[in-house]
Amino acid sequence: KRVVDAANFPHLQAAPRRGRLLAMGVVAGLVLAFAAVYLARAMQRKLGGVAAITGAIGWPVYGTIPALSPAPTGESTVLGSIWRRGPNAAAEATRALAVCVSQAPVPGRRGRIVQITSSRSGEGKSTVSASLAVALARTGARVLLVDLDLRKSVQHRTWGIPRAPGFVELVTRQYDPDAARALIRRDPTHGVALLPAGTRAVDTTALLMTDALPAMLAGWAGEYDYVLIDSPPAFVPDTSVVARSVDLVLLIARPGVVERGELNHATGLLARLAVRKGLVLNGVEPQHLGFGHDHVEDYYTYGLEDRGEDVAGGA
Repeated sequence: KRVVDAANFPHLQAAPRRGRLLAMGVVAGLVLAFAAVYLARAMQRKLGGVAAITGAIGWPVYGTIPALSPAPTGESTVLGSIWRRGPNAAAEATRALAVCVSQAPVPGRRGRIVQITSSRSGEGKSTVSASLAVALARTGARVLLVDLDLRKSVQHRTWGIPRAPGFVELVTRQYDPDAARALIRRDPTHGVALLPAGTRAVDTTALLMTDALPAMLAGWAGEYDYVLIDSPPAFVPDTSVVARSVDLVLLIARPGVVERGELNHATGLLARLAVRKGLVLNGVEPQHLGFGHDHVEDYYTYGLEDRGEDVAGGA
C-alpha cells in the first residue's frame, strides 16, 4: 500500500451557513405566501371588502353607507327606519352622499340628472335611490325620483303608491308636460316627487330608445333641482340607453354580495359612455373596512350622541 496523493487541509473551515439558509428560507416563504394570497384573491368570486371593490374599478367613491340597523318597533318601511327616528349612521351617510352629488358639475343652469344602478340585483340600489331623494329634499331642493327599472320596479312599493299609471303610459303616447305633471305624485312626508314605472311592458328597451326619454329628462331638469333615476342593473341594456342622457351615474356595490366578474362586466359596459361615474358602497359592516376599523358607525355619528334632546324626534 502506498499514498498516491497526500491529503491537504482546507484553507477555510467548512460549516453550514446558517444565516444564508435562514435568509433563503424566509424569502422562499414570503414568495410562497404572496403567491398563495394572489391565487386566493384571483379565485375569489365575491368581493368581501371595501378595499377589494375600490381596487377593482378605481372609480371615485361618492358615499359609504353602513348596513341598516334593526328597524324600531312598529316601523315597517325602510325609509321609516332611516328617517323617522333619531340620529343614525345610515341617515348621516346618506347626507354625506347627497353633499357629494350636489357638488357634481352640471352644464348650464338646470337640475342635475343622476342615475343609480348596480352590477346585480340585491345590492340595494332602489333603497339608496329613495333615501338619497329624501336627503336632498330635506335641504329644500326640488327632487323628482323616476323609476325606470321597468322590468323589476320596486319604488311604488317603497313609497306605497300604485305602479300605474306611470312612465310607460307617458312614453307610449305623445309626450305632454301637463300629462306628466298629472302622473307625478308628491310624498307629503318627505317632500319628494315620484313617477312610478307604470304598466309592465314587453320591450322596455324599445320604449327607452325613443326620443321621448331625452325630452322628458330635459323638461324635468328645468323644473327640478335633482332628477334621480332608479335604473336596472348595468348588464340590462336599458341602463346604457338611459345613461346617454344623464349627468352622473352612481354604481352601487355591496361588499360580500357583489362578484368580481359581474363588477368588471358592469364597469366595462359603463366605461364606453361619456358620462361622469362614481361608486357608492352600500351595506358596509365593520369587517368590510379592513384592519384598524372596529365601528363603522363612528364615521357618521360623530357628535350626535352629545346633542341630547336637541335632535329628539328627528334625523
